[in-house]
Amino acid sequence: MRVIFITIISFVIILFGCSTAKEASIEGLEVIQANFRHWSEAPLVQSDVRERGTDLALIVNGLPDGANPEYIIFRKKKSFPAEITDTTENGVRIQARIIMRSSVLAETSETVDKSDRLVFRNADGKSSYIEIEEWSRMDE
Repeated sequence: MRVIFITIISFVIILFGCSTAKEASIEGLEVIQANFRHWSEAPLVQSDVRERGTDLALIVNGLPDGANPEYIIFRKKKSFPAEITDTTENGVRIQARIIMRSSVLAETSETVDKSDRLVFRNADGKSSYIEIEEWSRMDE
């Protein structure tokens, strides 16, 4: 099971890591709220390596119909695939996770030389992004 999960995650990271994105110039598209929470957990297996990472949550207004989030970049770290978890009156809630250290996963979040942003794929299949200007710490 772990081998399959690791293989799938690796494939997704390679697939999305090779694409280029253009900044979205979509009227009304804005990040309403951007939150992060650092976390740390005991090792999941017999190991001295603690699980460590960051949870990310955005509320985005004006995301085009049919657009799907791909990943979020936070402090030069690329998240694992992002997903829409809820729709509110303010916009869609998008969540993702960055893995800094893991005793279970062979791959951790990739370091990239890009600014903080949400990267998404439009309905027509083109990759775009919107920059994230300000982050707030999530309430525990």
